[in-house]
Amino acid sequence: MMVSRERKSWDSKEDDCLVELLNKDVSYDTIADILGRTTMAIGKRIGALKEDSKYSPQLPEHCFRRGRKPNGTGSGVVEDKELAEEKPDEPPPPRPDSPARAIPEEVQALEDRVRELEAEKGVLVQQLTWAQHARSEERTGGIITLRRSDDHHGDKNHMLSCAKSLEGKFCVLVEQYKPDRIRIIAGDDWIVGSGIYKEQDSDSVNSDVSDQMAVGAMKARDFVASIRSVSDAPIEWLHLRGNHEFARGISISRELFLYMRSASEDLGVQWVFSGDSITCNLADKGIYNVLVKHGYGYSKHSPNSPGFIESIKDELIVKQSRMMPEETYRRIISGHTHWMSVGIERQLGVHWDTTGGLQKNTRVRIGDNQRPPGWIAYVSPKDMESNILSPIGLTPDQDVLLREIEDQNLDASNLRDFADCQVRYGELMEGNGTFGPPSSFGKNNSGRY
Repeated sequence: MMVSRERKSWDSKEDDCLVELLNKDVSYDTIADILGRTTMAIGKRIGALKEDSKYSPQLPEHCFRRGRKPNGTGSGVVEDKELAEEKPDEPPPPRPDSPARAIPEEVQALEDRVRELEAEKGVLVQQLTWAQHARSEERTGGIITLRRSDDHHGDKNHMLSCAKSLEGKFCVLVEQYKPDRIRIIAGDDWIVGSGIYKEQDSDSVNSDVSDQMAVGAMKARDFVASIRSVSDAPIEWLHLRGNHEFARGISISRELFLYMRSASEDLGVQWVFSGDSITCNLADKGIYNVLVKHGYGYSKHSPNSPGFIESIKDELIVKQSRMMPEETYRRIISGHTHWMSVGIERQLGVHWDTTGGLQKNTRVRIGDNQRPPGWIAYVSPKDMESNILSPIGLTPDQDVLLREIEDQNLDASNLRDFADCQVRYGELMEGNGTFGPPSSFGKNNSGRY
């Protein structure tokens, strides 16, 4: 929408503000927004001030030289050839993001407000989209099922902010649909494990799997706590095994599950270890069966590998030969490839859903691009017979994802987060009497932290 700006005369306060912003290298577009003028009017006023000998404040040098506009945008007007000539020994101008060029407080405040409004808009758009899945009087109660996978807690490239964004969006769904029951299917590739691939230890915050399991337990506890902030409905956690719950070839999936269950003090959570495969009914009433597996293999052209697709088709032939027609599988839900995708109909009447991972891809140099992360929620409102709403894909906010992909200090953030979870796990275990206090060290141990 075009915003018309009324032509009005310039006063001395506006001139002083204009010169001050120019000296701080604020871009013409930003100056125009602050003063309520067009960029063309800004350019004309700069020219008028250069010709006005009565005006005392000094315009910055870049206003008299070509290509020296703030932020390097556009080209200036050459009025003095000597000033326009580049001197060989003249140092290059500082970069716009140099610490020497501080952003004015009023500009920073405006930019912060714009970011806040964009975030609010994103949430409102998501809520509007979700609300369109059913009429308001029919979309509450029942059961909501969340499928998440491939978190890779303990990896230096685990995307912390994206995980927080997804958890917040799932809580919004819970608030909106007010389910009577909540089901979480997770656990596969919850931690990074050890000895999965060559030089993995250098990619991990800590290669000790016992420490990884402690951190994974606290992450599950924190996630349940975030759900509890918006709902007191009973929660069922179905734990699936991935291909990273291993330590040098030995499975630690059950041990990880026991760590997670021991850290939970919420009596409203039922913990169920389900191994490598889950047949799950998503419907609140009736039957809507899905087959949930972690997955395996690799593909550049599909969210699922060719080998995994073929094995699932063979499995369906065997399993469904002993099922009643209403019991057959309606969806296949997997993870592993870190490639979020919803609703590919690979077979007539059978849709495939794949969740995205929360591990930043660092192998771009060999041709692997960042695949879309995200979780999938399945809502079956009360008395919705043998059916569900359209699956709801949850993805991180775009600006959060882009910032985290480009974050050069993500490993340091994960180091701090990992250590914090370790300390909290130890304090929790000491508090409930599972771990004894470190009294054997005597008084010299006091205050060592």
